Amino acid sequence: MDKFWLDNGDSFYGCHVNGLREGYGVYTWEKSKTKYEGNWEKNKEEGKGKISWTNGNIFEGEFQDGKRHG
Repeated sequence: MDKFWLDNGDSFYGCHVNGLREGYGVYTWEKSKTKYEGNWEKNKEEGKGKISWTNGNIFEGEFQDGKRHG
């Protein structure tokens, strides 16, 4: 697993396959400090994951095609 920084300041710690986020990883949005920890498929949140916002709200569950599901 490697850590990557995007031009906008966001960061991703995890695996890349053919330039896409794949498998387990942690993405942090620099401006909002929102963080997603979980599974990725083709650069989108997919499967089990957890998203945490700075206001203390947390969603932990399933993601499908980059969106909360269920």
